[in-house]
Amino acid sequence: MRSLRPSRGASTAATARAALALLLALLPGADSAEADIFTTRIRRALADADALGLPTVRVSAGVASAIAPESAELLLQRADSALYAAKRDGRNRTAITEHPHTPVQTHAGSTEAV
Repeated sequence: MRSLRPSRGASTAATARAALALLLALLPGADSAEADIFTTRIRRALADADALGLPTVRVSAGVASAIAPESAELLLQRADSALYAAKRDGRNRTAITEHPHTPVQTHAGSTEAV
């Protein structure tokens, strides 16, 4: 995180920007629809924080679900690919990959209550 100083004569409020922050959430027993609801709730909480005057934060998420995946590494690779699809398709959205050989589905993030 880098901090930016206000210009001369500006208020003493500081502005900061996180260049990259990653979070891995494991949701045992959840399917991709439930994971999508989870990411929407995170977006909603961050939108509420925006209303309080806090810095704007947006969330791009990649979701991969599996029952007894072949390996954790392959599951993480699928989630990572979905994350990059979400970023490529406009950010602040969730991309979901259901199965290893199906295309990633991306949709814009929602901040509606869930």
